[in-house]
Amino acid sequence: MISVWLNSHVNAQQVGFATLLEGLHKFMRLDGRFDLRHEADGAEIELYVGQPYDCFKRYWKPNNGNRLKRGIFTMFEAPKLPPRWPVNLRENFDFAVVPSQWCADVF
Repeated sequence: MISVWLNSHVNAQQVGFATLLEGLHKFMRLDGRFDLRHEADGAEIELYVGQPYDCFKRYWKPNNGNRLKRGIFTMFEAPKLPPRWPVNLRENFDFAVVPSQWCADVF
């Protein structure tokens, strides 16, 4: 079983990401291979759901000496990323998950 902390700062105005987060929670609960955590303690993976803005570092909580694998589930609907995003992704995340091959090519 993989222990996962689904982290997000999605608000009601971000309807697409809120729906995605809800779907991930439901899938992971039903799948049976995931132990969903409500905080970083005890988790092996932190999966952030949202956009990789420059301010993400302030949201990370200490890992109590344990190194979580940190990923992001994100998307972008334009053919080119904002200039700071590639650097931000490399600095803050171990992996990225996107919903389509087109997004993978853009990222």
